[in-house]
Amino acid sequence: MEFSMAPMEGITNHLYRNCFGECYGGISRYYSPFIAVNAGANMKIRDLKDVLPENNRAPVIPQILVNNSDDCIKACKNLQGHGFTEVNINMGCPSPTVTVKGRGAAMLADLQILHLFLSRVFEGLGDTNLKLSVKSRIGIEDPAEFDGILATMADFPLKEWILHPRVLKEGYAGTPHLEIFCKKELSKCKFPIAYNGNIYQLSDYVKADELIDFKGNCVSHVMLGRGLLIRPYLAENLAKWDSENCKMQESQSKLSQNHEKTRIRSFYEMLLEAYKKEFTSESAILSHLKELSFWWVKGFTNGEAYLKEMRKAKRLIELDNVFKRLLVNEEVIIDDGHFEII
Repeated sequence: MEFSMAPMEGITNHLYRNCFGECYGGISRYYSPFIAVNAGANMKIRDLKDVLPENNRAPVIPQILVNNSDDCIKACKNLQGHGFTEVNINMGCPSPTVTVKGRGAAMLADLQILHLFLSRVFEGLGDTNLKLSVKSRIGIEDPAEFDGILATMADFPLKEWILHPRVLKEGYAGTPHLEIFCKKELSKCKFPIAYNGNIYQLSDYVKADELIDFKGNCVSHVMLGRGLLIRPYLAENLAKWDSENCKMQESQSKLSQNHEKTRIRSFYEMLLEAYKKEFTSESAILSHLKELSFWWVKGFTNGEAYLKEMRKAKRLIELDNVFKRLLVNEEVIIDDGHFEII
């Protein structure tokens, strides 16, 4: 199984992706946080800078946020001009600031309009070799809406459809509707389906695979989001799972506390240096590191006890001291029993 890094606004920018790739493996593809395409197909220079090949050590697939077909076509051709062969369209963001404009997951509300949008976009890109993929949810209020969305998507030659099995109103709460992936109608799609949602550790992956049968239902890859923030080594370890024999590969089933603590420390220090080069103010660097700390502490025993102190830090040295204490005093939570900790 292949694994990708989900696009997470304000977090998984090129600085994060580059440093991550230096310290961890297991990710075969990266998706950028969405690039908002405004009227006239205008995109912020900052957003374009984030995806340009010269700023990325590993290939990245740009994701765009747009609901106007003409703007979408122009933006896609612009990105193709920068060397990209695939663009991903965001139809999954549940943020009110996005959906109030009819973008993100709100695009699933009117399937006639969605069908017209995709028809025009594919027609407009017909003279190019650019591939389009979509990341979406399964509806607005009710999972039953998915049948109509599935019928709509099946009409188009998508490169891939990445499904987050929640409806818009659920945000990121509750349990993903995994049964969606078991629908026989998915076979109508002439393109690969990818899974995204609530894979925090090996047991989550195993349970999802048992219910969905990734291989049997032609799941092309699994996209990792918040779980990868908490456990940066997650993709590496999921790749070691032998699904046919229901066990870890024997030679790779042990992880060292010291090794994982050393890696997270190296990751932190690489990011710190990258942020220092990118941002002029200490407060901006602190803001980015605090955002990451919110997730990192969840991967340690008693880690969240350090979060308040991290948030109160007004200097980098203060945050660094709290992080050092966390590494000394707490243990990395490797997994929930499937991995042997040494």
